[in-house]
Amino acid sequence: MSLRSSTRLKEKNARSITPKLPPEPLAIEDEEELSVKLESEDERPASKRRRGASKQVQKASGGPPASSSTKRRSGKLGQMTEMPLDILYETFSHLQPLDLLHLSRANKELRYLLLTRTALAVWKAAFINADPRPPACPPALNHTQYANLLYGHHCQYCASQHGNIAVWAVYVRCCAKCLSIHFVPPVYDDELEKQARLLSTRWYVKSGKHDKFVYLKKEVDEVREKYLELRQDKDAFEAWKRTMRQSKDQHTQLGGSLAIWCDRVKQKRLKELDQARVQRVEEILARLEALGWGEELELHPVRTRLINLPALKQSRELTDRIWENIKPGLVEFLEQSKATRLQNDRRYRLGLRVRLLYQVFDQYVRELPPRTVTPGPADLASTVPFRRLILETPLDENLAIGDFADLIDELPNLCLSWEQSKNKFLSSLIPAGKRSRVKGLRSFDLATTFFRCAWCRDPIAYPRVLVHDCLSKVHSSTQINEEDEELFAILEETPWNYGDDSVTFDEEASIAAHAIITAVNKDPRTTTPQEMDDLDPRIECIQCTTPRSKLAMRWRTAILHTLSIHDCVDETNWVLLNASEANIAKGIEAKHMPRWRSDVACAICRTPTTRKDFGLHYCKYRTDKTDPGARVYVPLDVPMNQPPYAVKIPV
Repeated sequence: MSLRSSTRLKEKNARSITPKLPPEPLAIEDEEELSVKLESEDERPASKRRRGASKQVQKASGGPPASSSTKRRSGKLGQMTEMPLDILYETFSHLQPLDLLHLSRANKELRYLLLTRTALAVWKAAFINADPRPPACPPALNHTQYANLLYGHHCQYCASQHGNIAVWAVYVRCCAKCLSIHFVPPVYDDELEKQARLLSTRWYVKSGKHDKFVYLKKEVDEVREKYLELRQDKDAFEAWKRTMRQSKDQHTQLGGSLAIWCDRVKQKRLKELDQARVQRVEEILARLEALGWGEELELHPVRTRLINLPALKQSRELTDRIWENIKPGLVEFLEQSKATRLQNDRRYRLGLRVRLLYQVFDQYVRELPPRTVTPGPADLASTVPFRRLILETPLDENLAIGDFADLIDELPNLCLSWEQSKNKFLSSLIPAGKRSRVKGLRSFDLATTFFRCAWCRDPIAYPRVLVHDCLSKVHSSTQINEEDEELFAILEETPWNYGDDSVTFDEEASIAAHAIITAVNKDPRTTTPQEMDDLDPRIECIQCTTPRSKLAMRWRTAILHTLSIHDCVDETNWVLLNASEANIAKGIEAKHMPRWRSDVACAICRTPTTRKDFGLHYCKYRTDKTDPGARVYVPLDVPMNQPPYAVKIPV
């Protein structure tokens, strides 16, 4: 450059020749305006110098330093302006436009140097260095204004730092608030306003949740005034319209080019951020492997969860200080992941053993008669032999069904022992006045004995209470011991009445049953449910009888009817129907039975279904062509409310 020859001349005659001053700077607005507005490059500099400019020039060109009384404290860039001007400009020519924009706002000296006409070559070189390179600077802007438009983040109206909306076609960058003030939307009902907007530059902006077309208000006002002024002169009016359309097309074309360039910049930035994140992740993983976590990081789930942590999703460069800050959290995460993985692996292996237990127990149950009381899988797994085999066998040892063969022979004794202990517990729940007084007749075998589950309100008789489903479920309020938590989590159920607080004696159902049994002329202290079922009486509810009909029902239905409909449980509320009326009631019940849902189960595979849908049931264990009716039975754990339901018989 020619600047280097001038440097040599200055160095040669430094002691005898006064340094040549650079050209006087262009008039610019105050720094707080933030939208740099230089006069055109071919315009002469202003005759009035800026205060302090000569001192700045002397300082930048190697002149005598300022006096100690006026010298201010310089910042980190304070020594930069003492370099020779040609070296300084040569250095600046390798920067990006955004770098020059930031330097011009660093201090007054750098601002003065970068906003002079001699710095034009530096700005042009910076735009050539830009990647991606923006379109050529439009004639209406100088390079400083163009850089502020492309790379700035300040509103050109209010100097807000939220100037994120760029209206490229009219060279404006503003905030959302100023957009609503200085721009107007399209108008379709006013012809004058419509014509004014048709000749003005239109641009599509994205502001908040709404995208819209806008026009620069100042331009619309000028176009409107010119439109009113020239529309009487047809030739001048048409010429002006052609000029406006050409200008509009040029602005729109340049705006489109700038919008494409802006998208390319965003894509490049996103790519750089992605590369920075990948590099950061690779460095973090390498450091974790050096700490001995390589085997854990090879597992895909752990690696994926680790990469999605906030510390690894950042694009900041990884320094030693940052690593020391995030290392404890990452190590703790890997320790927890390893512990969870080992726990899940243990549960998976234990689950395979529990599956074998289910197969063995299912085979044993299918050999028993239907409606046989047996403990649940959780009760069986809680016994010492099965618990020791499932939990204490080393995990690396694979078990098979043959390993349970020795325990199969112990199942009858285990089931009998379990049933006796539960019967003893149920007997303790029955009040003294409700217990059997007949030798050999257990208290829970009486027709007046009912229990209540803590999770449902259905009266539960014996032996249904021993196989009731609610009493083996894991409820939210179930308090499980730490030693049993792992096993029950795999089984997804608990032993029967775990905690001994889910079963109570149902006093209300017992009183209702006492009244009904008394009404059919039976002794509540000795009558069993089987005797009531064999008698199969039909009784009438006095309170529900009308002059035209009587409400007849079975004895179990009558108990539910009392509990849900009436508060009166006295035996005077019930009347035993005679044989003729009972036959009429049974005939009506038989007519409605096909429509009523009746819960049954397959006697071979024990699959629950309904009597209506049993014809569609496919039993995988069926080996003969026996009568389908012989393969149906009513399971123990079915709701008490089963058909036939209450029916009305005519009076």
